[in-house]
Amino acid sequence: MLAREDDLDSVPENEQPDLAYLLDRRAAQVERFRALRPRFREVVDAMGEPPEWFLVGEWRRLLGKLEERWRPFPPLGFLRAPEMLEAVHVNGSLGWAQMQAQLLSERLPNAVLASVLPEDPIGFPVIRERKTLSSHQHMHTVCHLVRWLASTGATRLPVTVVEWGGGYGTLAKLYHRLATASGDTRRHTYVLVDVPLMAGLQWLYLSAVLGPDEVCFPSPGRRGLLSIEQGKINIVPAHLCALIGPRADLFVSTWALSESPEKVQRLVKRLRFFGAARFLVAHQGSSQRYRDARNVLNLLPRPFQHEECGYIADNWYVFR
Repeated sequence: MLAREDDLDSVPENEQPDLAYLLDRRAAQVERFRALRPRFREVVDAMGEPPEWFLVGEWRRLLGKLEERWRPFPPLGFLRAPEMLEAVHVNGSLGWAQMQAQLLSERLPNAVLASVLPEDPIGFPVIRERKTLSSHQHMHTVCHLVRWLASTGATRLPVTVVEWGGGYGTLAKLYHRLATASGDTRRHTYVLVDVPLMAGLQWLYLSAVLGPDEVCFPSPGRRGLLSIEQGKINIVPAHLCALIGPRADLFVSTWALSESPEKVQRLVKRLRFFGAARFLVAHQGSSQRYRDARNVLNLLPRPFQHEECGYIADNWYVFR
């Protein structure tokens, strides 16, 4: 199965030309991915196991299946796993994608879009816009940032970010790209906090796409706190989140906090959202799967803007 998922034959025939172009154009990413992935299991195991109460049942189910699929390591086409398409890699309806594409074209200059939207071949993302070689995932993710900027009136993205639950690393990657394409020359520091399996995937994906020197696992520093490396993407296993030291400018969580158990939500609040005064949080309504989803409204300090997503029913943003 690994061999097939490393090959373009694992994706629909009509999608193969765009991915083949990206694989050729960004061959160095593929080389880095294949060189680094034998270390995947070692990296994941070194982070240890989070307590049972860190995950709701739905995420225990999804991660259990991915754990089996990714032995000994994720294939090049890891985004095509049913669990990733179900819960992580956005590939929504035509109307949803068109709505977000329209928003981006209205809010960002063409030169910025041309720098930010093109996909990377790692994972075999689903290309939705052939002109820009963008996936819906890229459009969806950049929309989070564009809407936060519009709602808060901020003129540029904050320097230090903590993201609770980072998928496979898309927002961290695009945060840096959007800041740079918008003329921001500051070095941004990004801290990804996630369970070990996903943190391992983030390390592998971002190291392949951006280069290993741009990604790190912070080591203990003074007073036992983690020594966050400035100007890099730092990856922290969620059960060590209390050791994150430097104060964040922005706290981000797109559905991960609302999909966490109440005990974990209270922990993040007790840590004062890692010192952040600004927030970009997306959440859904409470449901059988995610009973504590709407708790986020009681966790976050007011005042804040509470806006409907507009393209996903019963989903909202919290901006501050």
